[in-house]
Amino acid sequence: MYPDELKEFEALKERWLKRSKIPTDLKNAKPAFDYSALERGEIPSFDKDNWNDPAIEDLRAILFELTVDDILKYEDLKIQVIRLGDEWRYLFIDYEQEEAFILSQYKTRGKVQAFYNTEYGYPIRLDELDCILSKMTKPPKLGPYTAHLEDVKLTIDY
Repeated sequence: MYPDELKEFEALKERWLKRSKIPTDLKNAKPAFDYSALERGEIPSFDKDNWNDPAIEDLRAILFELTVDDILKYEDLKIQVIRLGDEWRYLFIDYEQEEAFILSQYKTRGKVQAFYNTEYGYPIRLDELDCILSKMTKPPKLGPYTAHLEDVKLTIDY
């Protein structure tokens, strides 16, 4: 790694090892990423065998507040909700990185079924998710169709 890449990786590692230790009352919580890979100098990819990962609970809490066809517009990031029966899909469009990702969950109960990069079809990497969450630290611009979210916390504590 180049020095600037190493610095970015160390910041990512520190941030996510801290997030991975967020306390939870759930005995059966299972992480969505292998955070220990960071200790080995690797960037983990999304693991579909997860349950109520406390490190992404703040993201899931925001998604839970959204209703059918809601669109959140952050700076350089748009999140659009798509509901198909009991299946919920969230399309993340990162204009800065020129990437799109789709997250899928069933009834918002605790498991994120899939989280993929739409260009290549591979599971999202932790650094890609980190980039998305960094854009969610400031409140989104709410329009007339999202005014019902005015009193909802729509930011990530980063």
